[in-house]
This record gives sequence, structure tokens and C-alpha cells, in this order.
Amino acid sequence: MRTIDDVISEIEKSEVSINEINTSIDNTQSQIDSFEVSDYYDESDHISTLNTFHGTIDVCGHDKDAGQVLYEVDYTAFREDYNNYTDSIDLDTFSEYNTLTDELEELKEELEEEEETLHTLEEELEELKEELEEEEE
Repeated sequence: MRTIDDVISEIEKSEVSINEINTSIDNTQSQIDSFEVSDYYDESDHISTLNTFHGTIDVCGHDKDAGQVLYEVDYTAFREDYNNYTDSIDLDTFSEYNTLTDELEELKEELEEEEETLHTLEEELEELKEELEEEEE
């Protein structure tokens, strides 16, 4: 049978673990909240996307990639299109974002398990204290 001191020690360890998990949750949530599409989809990616969708265009008898032409001829329009496109991208299309959200869910599950462990330990501590009181009477 475990002693009161053993259980108290386990409670303290569990509380430390809960604090560490909460810190990890906060850090991961912060990374999710600050996730920027532009870190994973840059202007060269957008030029390629425009080229794929719009192909080539004839410029004075020369075939030029549409994305590159827009970039060089009207950079403001290119940036507007780039910003609109990046704003419309579903974050779930990025494996890095999915990794963060999966990690957050795992941390939340880990926290829930550790909180259950702590609750069980606290109940055990109360039972041990009650037993001790009964023995002293």
C-alpha cells in the first residue's frame, strides 16, 4: 500500500506535467494562430499557379507565361491577385498546419488524461487521510 507521502509526490509530479502540457498547448496554439500562408506559398508559387490556369499569352508574336507577364507588367495587380488567392486558401491544404492542429489535439488528450490521473490521486490521498484518522481514533 502506498503512503500519503508517495501519493503527494505523485500529485506534485502530475501537477508539473499538467503545467508543462498547458505550456505546450499555448505554444502550439500560438503557432496555429500565427500561421501564414505566405511562409509556404510565395510569389514564385503564384506565378506558377497563374501560368497553370492561364497558360501563355501572345505578346507581339511571342508566347509568354501569363503569371510572369502580370508580375512584370503590373506588379500591383499581381500582388492583389496573390493576396486574394492566399486569403482564400484553406489552411488544411498545408501539411505543416495539419501537423500543428494534430499536435494540439494530442496535447489536449494528454492533458485530459493527466487531469484524470490527478483527480484519481487526489481521491486516493483523501482516502488515505481518512484511513489514518480512523486509525488514530
